[in-house]
Amino acid sequence: MSEEKPLEKAEEENAQTVGQEKLAAAGEKAMTMHDPIIILTSAAAFIAAGALAYFFKGHSAWLTVQAALMAAILCYTAIVDLRTHLISVLIPVALLAPAAINLIISPTAQELLDMGLGVLITAGLYMLVTLISIAQHRKDKSKRHISWGDIEVLAASGLILGLGKGYIALIASLILATIVDGILIAAKKADKNKPFAFTPYIAVGSMVAYFL
Repeated sequence: MSEEKPLEKAEEENAQTVGQEKLAAAGEKAMTMHDPIIILTSAAAFIAAGALAYFFKGHSAWLTVQAALMAAILCYTAIVDLRTHLISVLIPVALLAPAAINLIISPTAQELLDMGLGVLITAGLYMLVTLISIAQHRKDKSKRHISWGDIEVLAASGLILGLGKGYIALIASLILATIVDGILIAAKKADKNKPFAFTPYIAVGSMVAYFL
């Protein structure tokens, strides 16, 4: 019995430590999500994208609102992902609002089909790339994971962009991620064995594709 008590005590202390770490992580996430700097940056993205859409998308009120909402949501998601490597499940839901504007502008079966294909081309191809990467690193458990948050954000972006621009957004995101992360690793500013935030690249690629 004297040997079991120290063991039980050690397990209890370990459980308490894990619980405290989870609590600290949750607290950090909550603080990050309500950071005034992130809110202000997202507001700036809202205004900038809205203004660009108004002047370069034919002065359309609906497209102005769509671009502004999309930019603000993606900007917010990108910064939170950079800081915490976490993506709220509410983000893809929020992106449904700008996606719905496509059907308000053009309520046709063709538009709905294009939106569906946009989801398949972005989320589907990214998942394929991820599965190939997992297969290549099947002996390394640290690299055998699927970032469902990234896939959900890509799917929502594809819903807004449609087939053609969705494909451009995905390719631009992957190229940008490869270049930037490669430079950071080469400069020893990042560890290749640790996960990278991909949402910032999705945000940039999606907004570039939107305005093409």
